[in-house]
Amino acid sequence: MSLPHLAGLIRNSSAKPEAVHQVDDDLQKIFASAIELEEMMLSSRAYYDVTWLGWDSGSPVQSGFDPDFVERLSLDRVLKDSNSPCLMLSPALIKCGNADGQHYDEHIVLVKACL
Repeated sequence: MSLPHLAGLIRNSSAKPEAVHQVDDDLQKIFASAIELEEMMLSSRAYYDVTWLGWDSGSPVQSGFDPDFVERLSLDRVLKDSNSPCLMLSPALIKCGNADGQHYDEHIVLVKACL
């Protein structure tokens, strides 16, 4: 679905014109950031891995709660047991190697997964 199609869905709703304009602006920013990120990743020889923790056995990240790879989001309460997450909201983005195509055995967490 393209940007005009997404904005068209909102325009056809009963939203206020100011809200529709704000959504259009926000979508433009999201897509511009995504394109910039894609260009940066494609120009690098590093390997980028989007990992749903606990689902990918080939991932350099172990399953379970590891504060180096995961951050907890709890809007209404503090989770009492950090070893038993309720729901994985977003995956981690991990970079393996460097831009020169070396050191693929080393990794860095660019974006932590969210519980």
